[in-house]
Amino acid sequence: HLDALAADGVVLTQHYVQPVCTPSRAALMTSRYPVRYGLQHHVIGDYEARALPRAERLMPQRLRAAAGVPYRTSLVGKWHLGYYRHSALPNARGFDSFYGYVTGEEQYYNHTKHVTHWRAYAPAWCVDFHANDTVNRDAD
Repeated sequence: HLDALAADGVVLTQHYVQPVCTPSRAALMTSRYPVRYGLQHHVIGDYEARALPRAERLMPQRLRAAAGVPYRTSLVGKWHLGYYRHSALPNARGFDSFYGYVTGEEQYYNHTKHVTHWRAYAPAWCVDFHANDTVNRDAD
């Protein structure tokens, strides 16, 4: 079945990944090396006010433009490309729906995140599971 899907679609034969998730996700979503927009080294931290630049066209935007017909896009899983403002979230970057996490290191069974960074005096737990732009506290 996969061979039939590939015959009717696109087969990626040369896609390189980075050593951590944010640069790899950015490369996949933009089809460009992350060094071109400054995301080549590290993940975007929970406390950082930065995101994948708005000037970068992402995969859902390109798919919709190439289809020539109404095309719906969804993202299920981890975003980790910035979330410090609404315009950085998946729904503002071309996805019609999003269900998942916006940061990293989530607990997949209870949908929480253990927060420890330089601003915190003690570790804390927070909810990081979203249904589109809102936190989904009822996810099981």
